[in-house]
Amino acid sequence: SILLTSPNGGERYQVGSKKNITWVNINSVSKVNLDYSINNGVNWTNIVSNYDAPLESYEWTIPNVNVPGNHILVRVSNVADTVVNDVSDSPFSIANIIVNSPNGSEVYQVGKNLSINWTSWNVDYVQLQYSNDNGITWNNINGSISSSEGQYNSYILPDIPSTQALIRIVDNADATILDRSDNTFKVLRLNLTSPDGGESYKIGTTKTISWNSSGTPIVDLKYSIDDGVNWTNIISNYVAATGSYNWLVPNLPTNNLKIKIYDVANPFVSDSSSNPLTLGIITVSQPIAGEVLRANSVKTIEWTASPGITAVKLEFSHDNGATWETIENSIPAQTGAYNWIVKDVATASALIRVSHAISPTDILDLSDNFIISKLMVNLPNGGEYWQAGTTKNITWSSSVAGNVKLEYSLNNGASWNIIASPVAANLGSYTWTIPANLSSSQALVKVTDLLNTVIKDSSDAVFKIGNVSITNVFGGENWQTNSSKTINFTASGSINTVNFEYTLDGITWTPFALGVSAASGS
Repeated sequence: SILLTSPNGGERYQVGSKKNITWVNINSVSKVNLDYSINNGVNWTNIVSNYDAPLESYEWTIPNVNVPGNHILVRVSNVADTVVNDVSDSPFSIANIIVNSPNGSEVYQVGKNLSINWTSWNVDYVQLQYSNDNGITWNNINGSISSSEGQYNSYILPDIPSTQALIRIVDNADATILDRSDNTFKVLRLNLTSPDGGESYKIGTTKTISWNSSGTPIVDLKYSIDDGVNWTNIISNYVAATGSYNWLVPNLPTNNLKIKIYDVANPFVSDSSSNPLTLGIITVSQPIAGEVLRANSVKTIEWTASPGITAVKLEFSHDNGATWETIENSIPAQTGAYNWIVKDVATASALIRVSHAISPTDILDLSDNFIISKLMVNLPNGGEYWQAGTTKNITWSSSVAGNVKLEYSLNNGASWNIIASPVAANLGSYTWTIPANLSSSQALVKVTDLLNTVIKDSSDAVFKIGNVSITNVFGGENWQTNSSKTINFTASGSINTVNFEYTLDGITWTPFALGVSAASGS
């Protein structure tokens, strides 16, 4: 008799693999036939005939059989008496994975999607793997995907150029069941690095188009002013390894410029600006050189912008362009004018900059230097307490070349009273004798240029003016120690609380009553 030992049921073999059929030759059979069935033994196909039975093993190349499920059997039988045979105890299956694409000699581009396609049967889940070194190392693309999907379109090729790339698909349940690309394929690099979109190019200037590449010896460069509908040649058959090209920006105003680079040998290997650019020009006409503007006055900034520029950014510099502050981030470009409240800063180096709002670093223009004249109150500037009936210095800084008017307010600027006018602006100081009857917690001081009354400044915050007088202690009195005395006083309405102190030597003062209501009077 003969006893088949393998395959004996439940195995899963891959098409094209080599597996040993083994048996035990119990009764010294001389020759055997080996057969397989794909339908549970209904029909049989010969594997080999008249094979030496004592060898008890035969290397079988698994046939290309696509039969879903476990329906495969192997039979070993005595050539002299076919009744003497044995069959696999249970069916087994034949599985397969076939990589259809990429399968060799294709050309792809780094950073682009790679479509992987395969055929399989009797495989549930697979791993997708990628190699850029002809299979020496493998990197997982997807660790588990249903084999029935048959395709995977979400893999973005890494930025590693290769002429030895492969795809491998492996059965998750049995890593010996796999397939890979029949031959290597190429992955080339051609990345446009600048411009990539959103930039603004000034007409008539020279701009550098730059890229990096690998495996693409010769390239063409083109531009489009209609967002890629039509393309115009910049240069043809240019050496890719140069990595850049200096382009003279044409006089074609547009906000839909794109740049494209592609491999001459493989035109589908290409890259273009991710988003449109703008070509245009801006010219500032106001303010003019040497013009004197007063701080806080209104000045109309004027400019012209080419049709491709839809919005502009306005900026101001007080230090000849060393630093800039924004006036408006984005306003319609074609209005050509903006009423600006002149910055409250004295400078002879003022500038206005008008630039393309979307990308303000290139399409821009500057005004000529102009002058801003200003006044600024330094003292009192808020929080002070000035006693009525005393003298105090009002101080200011100024670039005004004339006279100023000084005023005070007791109601936070609702109304004003003249202190002195005219006063030479360049003095920067005035000694004010504060009227003894003044009292306010909402006091302000204002300095106004008499040549241009819109040029003025007042205290940044309110200060206090008031007075306190003791009415029943005049000096010369004799008071007994440990006696009780009433001290009467008057306080102006700007005072809420008072503190009392005494001295025995006119030098050192000792408090004896703090936070007394000013309204109490004693």
